[in-house]
Amino acid sequence: MSSAVVSSHFGPKETSLDWNTQVRADHVMTAVQWINEPLNNLLKGLNPRDQSEVDHILSDVTTQEECPVPADRL
Repeated sequence: MSSAVVSSHFGPKETSLDWNTQVRADHVMTAVQWINEPLNNLLKGLNPRDQSEVDHILSDVTTQEECPVPADRL
């Protein structure tokens, strides 16, 4: 059996992967908030089989100037 240890005098460095992970986490949190709050209220009581109505409502919301989700996150 053998093992190797590599030591470093430098701490961990932030990489673009770390940044992408944070960005992804931010986007996921935005999506969860959007689903739990406005989207839930918009779709409550609709027939889930009526896809055209759901599509119409979502289309109206995402084209409004005051859309609760920033355009870059749609």
